[in-house]
Amino acid sequence: MPLPNTRAPVLLLRAPNGSPDPYEAALTESGYRPFSVPVLETVLVNGEELRGILKDGPSGGNGGDKEGERRGGYGGVIVTSSRAAEAWGKAVEEIANEVGSESEIGASAAPSWATTPFYAVGPSTAFALSSISSSHPSPTTIAHLCPTDIRGAYESGTAEKLAHFILHDIPESKRQHGKRLLYLTGDKNRETLPEILREGGLGLGSCKVYETRGSSRFEKELGEVVRGVDVEPDKPWWITYFAPSAAAYVTPSIRSLFSLPSTTTTSSSSSSLTSPPAPSSSPPAPTPKCTARIAAIGPTTADFLREELKLEVEVVPHKPGAATLCKAIAQAEGEGPGDA
Repeated sequence: MPLPNTRAPVLLLRAPNGSPDPYEAALTESGYRPFSVPVLETVLVNGEELRGILKDGPSGGNGGDKEGERRGGYGGVIVTSSRAAEAWGKAVEEIANEVGSESEIGASAAPSWATTPFYAVGPSTAFALSSISSSHPSPTTIAHLCPTDIRGAYESGTAEKLAHFILHDIPESKRQHGKRLLYLTGDKNRETLPEILREGGLGLGSCKVYETRGSSRFEKELGEVVRGVDVEPDKPWWITYFAPSAAAYVTPSIRSLFSLPSTTTTSSSSSSLTSPPAPSSSPPAPTPKCTARIAAIGPTTADFLREELKLEVEVVPHKPGAATLCKAIAQAEGEGPGDA
């Protein structure tokens, strides 16, 4: 039976994942008040370059590509995320809109992308790719831009597995002198897949189609959450960081609303020397900041917070997870068993 929500509010610096979100569910079950605020957003980039690739077709174009990247064409496309599939679908839509009607862009690519193998990581990426062609079924004249030969998926749930699947799918005799594969990437792709394919004799050409940035809505959404929660003065928030990559971006906004515990101390007398005495006509004092305690989901994040941001981290669960985080916070409050 869930406990009443009488414990501290917990700010989760991440987007909720599913309904219910496992972190929110575990904390609520234990009587905490969890609030998830996304700190990152993924945006599509290099749309013009991708549209050029689509228009040229898998056999390659007549220039316009940087350093001849597309000369010789492509023998397949590697798609390792739903966002990359989304980028391809958006390029299809924009090409259709450029000419005003689908009937005007007929057989601009021969052979077509529809007969080119698309290698997908996992079923969700494969579904995102198949959704493009279902939006433009044959005989529509931009169907040649849409993926229909989708391979991997269920057999290839990770980039490493997909790389080995591709090597198995393309005979060794066709690798050295065959066409390269087009790899649709983000800004944080690991080198595992490219290295395996290069070692197997396959050439790659890459196009970055999305990147992750700090959320442009974070400050607004954080303020809405904090202002909407009534917290007793003696009950500080728990702020939970999930990744070093976002910590530096969001912490200035968090500091504007919270008094964060620091690993360094600053003398109150020294700070007063830099602040002139307030005149009698000064505006009312700002609303006091909320107090906070800090948790990190793992040791790498905790080290970054301590060493780079000089924040005091009280809680690091022994392994990442909703239950272990909840248990570690309760233990730090003196209300839970040991070994979080």
